[in-house]
Amino acid sequence: MLRKTALLSLVALCGCEPESPTPQIVSIEPEEVVSGEAAQVEIRLDVPLSVEIDYGTRNAKLLVPPTLRIDEREVAVEGVEEDGSLRVTVPAGLPEGEKDVRVKIPNGGEAVRKEGLKVLPVPPKLTNSGDLQESVVGFQIAPIPDQVSNEPFLVTLQAEGPEAAQFNGQVQLTSTKGRLIPNISGPFQGGTRTEEIVIDKPGGNVQLTVRIGDITVQSNAFRVAPK
Repeated sequence: MLRKTALLSLVALCGCEPESPTPQIVSIEPEEVVSGEAAQVEIRLDVPLSVEIDYGTRNAKLLVPPTLRIDEREVAVEGVEEDGSLRVTVPAGLPEGEKDVRVKIPNGGEAVRKEGLKVLPVPPKLTNSGDLQESVVGFQIAPIPDQVSNEPFLVTLQAEGPEAAQFNGQVQLTSTKGRLIPNISGPFQGGTRTEEIVIDKPGGNVQLTVRIGDITVQSNAFRVAPK
């Protein structure tokens, strides 16, 4: 198989010595992660990075990886996606709260997104007036149609299991795009909850994630259009 590589950088593309504008973080996906759970996150910048591309395997490798910090904690950059997004794994040990994200580019520029990542508390435990550890085995999320950012919409959640109708607890809610409000549902009634939620950013292939105890469930993918 013919193997080709190419170096992509601003110098190579324009054939000149560029100025070094202040880089910006364009997006962080997802913006919400859960304390105690490692999560893969993609961070896209508005400046090109020097990468080597193997066209035979369609893989890209950063020649000089940037330095990434979440607050004061350095996190290794694991790779780069085809669209230039940096791929990192947020460690499980981060305390909950809003975190600044900083990416230092090898030429000395630094991109900063204040409170760019939100670490949520550990999801609620699967408890009730009785012992539901084995009686609730999962949750079903009703199909979600396309939505509009910053516009409230309803989502229906259904507990599943032999005694699911007894579940009256709460679940944690997150989105793969932007911020979701609220992050904790109201209490279920008879094993069902219809929650009004808002997602603050537009995007395609958005999914809602429900967590409680060791149970994690994702919705269908839907589009969130700009308001």
